Amino acid sequence: MVDWKKSKWRLRNMVSEEMDRGEVCREPLPREILFPSLQNFPELVELCQTLRGRLVDVADEEVQRRLLKIYRRQIRDISGVYGTCNFNAI
Repeated sequence: MVDWKKSKWRLRNMVSEEMDRGEVCREPLPREILFPSLQNFPELVELCQTLRGRLVDVADEEVQRRLLKIYRRQIRDISGVYGTCNFNAI
């Protein structure tokens, strides 16, 4: 295993170039992901932050309809409390 923060690199016959992550990695499309497990609010906040997402903000009826459509497609019973994170390209 390599500790990327502490390891020293010796580059020979190479050019070192700083690049934005988007230039190197293909970012996922922004989307909502349902985590079908019961979680309390602090646990859900931590999960979303760990995965570099954010909690979905149901700000209006249109957002609520879109989320219900996702829920109904992914699970049959939406009577429980489920966590949803929104993942936008960084």
